[in-house]
Amino acid sequence: MNTQIFCFGDSVTQGFWDERGGWADRLRQAELAKGLRRQSSYASVFNLGISGENSRGVVRRLVNEIEARRWPNNQVIIIVAIGLNDSCIDHGEEQVPLAEYRQNLQQIMRLARDYTSRILLVESTPVDEVRTQPVAWGDYHYSNQRVQQYNHVMHEVAQAGGVSVVPVYRAFTEVGVADLLHDGLHPNSAGHELLHQIIHRASRELQEGAA
Repeated sequence: MNTQIFCFGDSVTQGFWDERGGWADRLRQAELAKGLRRQSSYASVFNLGISGENSRGVVRRLVNEIEARRWPNNQVIIIVAIGLNDSCIDHGEEQVPLAEYRQNLQQIMRLARDYTSRILLVESTPVDEVRTQPVAWGDYHYSNQRVQQYNHVMHEVAQAGGVSVVPVYRAFTEVGVADLLHDGLHPNSAGHELLHQIIHRASRELQEGAA
């Protein structure tokens, strides 16, 4: 059975500041390479990241994005990496309050389950607060305290829904946040490679039916 992987997210998913297009494009490249080697079947990967996106946007567009690309009788995997912009203090206001973020994630889960039980939620990565209070391009403030609050809600929603969370926050802190971020917020190429390695491993487990 062929597999389609739909990757929803923000500018990190879209691939800002990576010469290879970010973790989702790296995932697509890895699957294509596997197919070209003819070692086994491979997945079609769709990068559906949008710069500035938050959970409200994913709720609005998830169904239309999938319907425009879905093939009959294909296995579907949905990866959702959303929450970093939700946690942002945007010109003095919460971009998406924590309670609404919880509701949005729950709605994303409900919509996704119409297509598949193979769903992955991806934690937001930590930020370099020296460069994100505010960021260089406007009055947008990101803090690790808020990122962790939103990640905690993601874990609660995932546990209640019986799906897995891909743990990337700690992986970044173990390597060193400053070495993995281009501008304090977006991963550089090394950061995207680390994201790719962790997310690819989790997606392969779903494809193989191990999760």
